[in-house]
Amino acid sequence: MSAVEREMPCTDNAAAPTTANETPALSSCRATSARSVTLELLDASRVAPAGATLCADQPRRRVPADAAAPREVFDGFIAEAKRQRQTLIGRHREHFGQRLGAQRVGDGLHEPKCNRDTVRPMHALLLGATGLVGRGLLAQLLRDGAFAKVTVIARKATGEQHSKLEEHVLDLGEMQAHPHLFRTGAIFCALGTTIKTAGSQERFRVVDYDYPLMAARLGKEQGATHYLLVSALGANANSRIFYNRVKGEVERDLLALNYPKTTIARPSLLLGERTEFRPGERGFAQLGWLMPPAYKPIHGRDVASALVDAAKTQESGVQILESRAMRTRRK
Repeated sequence: MSAVEREMPCTDNAAAPTTANETPALSSCRATSARSVTLELLDASRVAPAGATLCADQPRRRVPADAAAPREVFDGFIAEAKRQRQTLIGRHREHFGQRLGAQRVGDGLHEPKCNRDTVRPMHALLLGATGLVGRGLLAQLLRDGAFAKVTVIARKATGEQHSKLEEHVLDLGEMQAHPHLFRTGAIFCALGTTIKTAGSQERFRVVDYDYPLMAARLGKEQGATHYLLVSALGANANSRIFYNRVKGEVERDLLALNYPKTTIARPSLLLGERTEFRPGERGFAQLGWLMPPAYKPIHGRDVASALVDAAKTQESGVQILESRAMRTRRK
């Protein structure tokens, strides 16, 4: 059936019954309108030839001669949507490194599902678990589902009980006799003391320099890939201040081991409940509001939280966590 036959213009001279009060032209238009309504029910796509004049009660709609049928347009839209969906799935595969799959059911597709087997829980080793930052690290590691096992090496028991916790109480100078304990993915070192507590600068250096590097070397030999160290603000191997110089030296020699990933936290004065009384720290803490932002005191749990988050990132290389950034990152 031609387009002209689907919608007859008013100039059509087809015969139609007339009444006494109707002119032939009005009767012709009425007959054409009735015929158009009937054909519209049979074919929803009404097309008028260019230049044709439609009756007043007929909608005016012009469609290009080369336009696709509605069904073809709909099929094309569905095909394009499916193509874009597959493109997005491919981008997710490339970005996250996870296998995303789509299972066809009937004419539709299930939503892609991540293969959670590709995400492996981590094993962490913690040194210095009884200190201010160490206690915060232990609590957060045990709560975090990303860590399946937490091994602690400490000089005294932590008092914690947890299904993920494996605790070894020993003299830190004997770590070399237990290399198997360092077969882990991430090593957290929160060892630290004061000259007053250690009794001498030599003993201070053993705790803050020798033990952290001993653990780092053992971990590197056993396949550890990430070492996370609690250092201090102002660490500088060339500093005239003994404390800052030792912290800078341990950072320097740790980086020389070339771990695939190294994270160093440099907190300012630490806040929190300590097991030992440090009057100097408490006095400075009360004046913290007077200090410049970079030097303001920071709570031990904020340092621990920054380190735990750093352990869960996928980036490799060296990351330095400055005190101000750790203190303000969640605010």
